[in-house]
Amino acid sequence: SKTVEKNTYGTDALFLRFYYSGDDAVAFVRVLDNDGEYWRHKILLSNNSKQTCILPYSEFTQVTNKVVVNNRVFDYFHIRYFEVVFEQSFGDGVCLMSEIKAVNTANYTHMFIRKMDFRQFPTEDWAWEGGYNFGYDIDEEGTGYTLRYDTAANEYNEKGIGSFGYGFAKIYAKRFFVGGDLIRMKLKYTGAKNCSISFRIYEEDGDRWAYQQAFSTLVEGEFTEVYVPYEAFSASYLGGNGRREFGFITNLQFGLTNVYGAGTLTYKDVEVIYRKSLPQFQDTTRHVHEDGMLEDFDSYAFPAEPFYKWSSSTENKDEFITLNQLQACGDGNVNAGCFYYKADMAAALYQIKLDVPEEATWNSLSIWLKDASERNSDSRFNYLGDVAAHATIGFYSDLGIQYTYEIPALPKVWTNFVIPFSEFKPNIGKQELLLHDISYFGIAFSYLYYTKDGTHFPTYHQSNPVYLDNISFVEADAFSAELIEKSIKADEDNPNRATLDDCEHYSGNNPMSAWKFDKEHPANSITLSDDVSPSGGNHSIKMAYQGYTSVSYALGLTLDASISDEENGLRPKGLLIDIKGDGKATIHINLYATSGSSTMQVRKTITVFDLEEGWARYQIGFGQFTDYVNPSTASINANNVTNVYKLTIGITNTDDSLSALYVDNIRLSNEFSRSTFKSTIL
Repeated sequence: SKTVEKNTYGTDALFLRFYYSGDDAVAFVRVLDNDGEYWRHKILLSNNSKQTCILPYSEFTQVTNKVVVNNRVFDYFHIRYFEVVFEQSFGDGVCLMSEIKAVNTANYTHMFIRKMDFRQFPTEDWAWEGGYNFGYDIDEEGTGYTLRYDTAANEYNEKGIGSFGYGFAKIYAKRFFVGGDLIRMKLKYTGAKNCSISFRIYEEDGDRWAYQQAFSTLVEGEFTEVYVPYEAFSASYLGGNGRREFGFITNLQFGLTNVYGAGTLTYKDVEVIYRKSLPQFQDTTRHVHEDGMLEDFDSYAFPAEPFYKWSSSTENKDEFITLNQLQACGDGNVNAGCFYYKADMAAALYQIKLDVPEEATWNSLSIWLKDASERNSDSRFNYLGDVAAHATIGFYSDLGIQYTYEIPALPKVWTNFVIPFSEFKPNIGKQELLLHDISYFGIAFSYLYYTKDGTHFPTYHQSNPVYLDNISFVEADAFSAELIEKSIKADEDNPNRATLDDCEHYSGNNPMSAWKFDKEHPANSITLSDDVSPSGGNHSIKMAYQGYTSVSYALGLTLDASISDEENGLRPKGLLIDIKGDGKATIHINLYATSGSSTMQVRKTITVFDLEEGWARYQIGFGQFTDYVNPSTASINANNVTNVYKLTIGITNTDDSLSALYVDNIRLSNEFSRSTFKSTIL
């Protein structure tokens, strides 16, 4: 703290050089203005790194608690007192300051990035992250940069882009992002289609952030304007404090991923703006319609969009939302939401503002939840077997009351929770939750690690995902929790097998509760059939299709932890499946799995299918499956896979005819080798 009594006419900001080292904390510069009012500005702490801070007077907020309040105007032309205040510290720390002065920001524009001018960064200083040189195609205005890539060698590269698969133009910015909380940019691609843009930001404290968006969300050959809130950047590496501060930027990386064909990608008009200046961010309210749906995640076209509606806390440091098509469970679902949290910290809270129709009479909440939290690898926690997120589901009323419902450990399979309003407990008083008092829906996730003797041992394990879907208001009489997914366990009559589907538990003529197909076409249907495999049973599944119009039939499932448990003894080596064919089908059998935090999609294609009549049993070892998204990834097995969460069967033929396949008795097995591929006529 220092009494300064300095006139600051003609300036519009405070400037200081700052260094902090220590535990997590919140820091402010606080000043006393000419008429005795306190004003403050938050410092974005970058741990163990030098910072240059420029704090505009227009961004200072007034401190009114137990201090003088006069004209409520920041009279910054005379500063009477200056101090740095630390709050919410979780331990010890030290800060160093120098060169504290009042400045005019117009004299420091060379240190800011509001709108990207690529000409301001000499190309001789650029680098190529990933090894591929995209060239230096900058437009005349300096606001657009085009990455060019070829399948063969070109003037910049001895190999084509397919040898790399990704790449970035790395520009050493060493400047401030100012005047915003969102990145706006225009994107255009030509050529190769199955790629994703990847824009990365490296902060001064060592945190690295990335935003990816598939080309499929863009229009080929035309610019698409994209708005990316800071919260929509995921952590690619955390070397600092783990917060999306976007203050001083060391380098910007403009690139793309999953690229194996020739084409171009143009970044244009990359600028920092405030979302409050954009109409699409003015109304963040979710207007609930007659179907009662609060959120099904199907209306979003690209990854940043959930952040237009959802707000999150920042205390957990791992609040982040993604969309996941593969995890979507249920007929007609396009996406599931994936919400992340960091262990051993305050809960990661997500909330959405609601507008409930006056005529509505719903009395319960329905929500689909599935936990995919990953256990920390520290040997102290081997005794746990598994971990699962603690969830707190809540509503916030117009009266300022919070109503919450606790789920101590979320299930590892998709589960539909139906929770009457009467089950939600208020934080104050005893008033029951009423539908028309609701203004916000919120959900929070957390997990605390304890050693076997009950001692809390923080790990700060991050990137723990929880899946959500189909959050809606419903009419219900009582609480229920229905398992949506099929959980795989070893068969009781044969411990060497685990049945995924034997088609015997369905009723009626529509097994769509477990299966769905990916394209609407008159020929596509899935029904029960009494044409069954000779191995027994009363039903099989008939999968109809037409020629070149490919169709994929999908079964949602979850690999139960016990299937690879030492005591259980079942470590699957492959897939068993009974098929009755039509003599002309090409079949793609796909398994979708997770290994750690990575996703694998592995496929076995059966191109010679000579069964015109009768059934055959296929034994397909996991070694026969190829990861067609990341070809270098090892094949799946129970040792490296934490979840097998979907099986799909894709079908085409060569004569455009209407036809069908029959499928029965889909099982995992360890009764043959991983390299086996064998068909047996039944």
